[in-house]
Amino acid sequence: MVSPRIYDKRTDRHVACDTGGGPFARQWVTAKAGLVNMPYLKATGESIQMLLPKSANMPEMELEWKVPPWSNAVERDRARSYHQAYGALVALPLPGEGAGRGAGGPHPQLGAVHGPEERSRWLPRGRAGGVTCVPDHHVSGRSPRAGLVEANAIASTAP
Repeated sequence: MVSPRIYDKRTDRHVACDTGGGPFARQWVTAKAGLVNMPYLKATGESIQMLLPKSANMPEMELEWKVPPWSNAVERDRARSYHQAYGALVALPLPGEGAGRGAGGPHPQLGAVHGPEERSRWLPRGRAGGVTCVPDHHVSGRSPRAGLVEANAIASTAP
């Protein structure tokens, strides 16, 4: 991701903004791109408009995070607070979408798993290391160590 740019009057150039990463940089890029248009969120090119729906204790509320002219600790803290609302509003429609999909009938959660015929040769590293493919196309070894221990046991018994 490219760092957000701020216009520097002294040099008549746009310079990289030290955002410190995190919510400030994400909010900045989202607002400037202007591509988000969801039921409760809209990025305008200069801001992010948020509509918080009515809850049991609060009325409906409108918030707007405007891209600040500078980056400092106060702006980063302010962006973090707005980003909490942003994250909640992005997730808000998801339970309804899931319920709609579930009401439509059964959906396959995992298609056929294809891997090499001999799992002793399939020793993945990192996050995928906990899943081991067996010859009849089932997934086994759910814990990170189980897949590795199982594969090593098979490898040690191979001729």
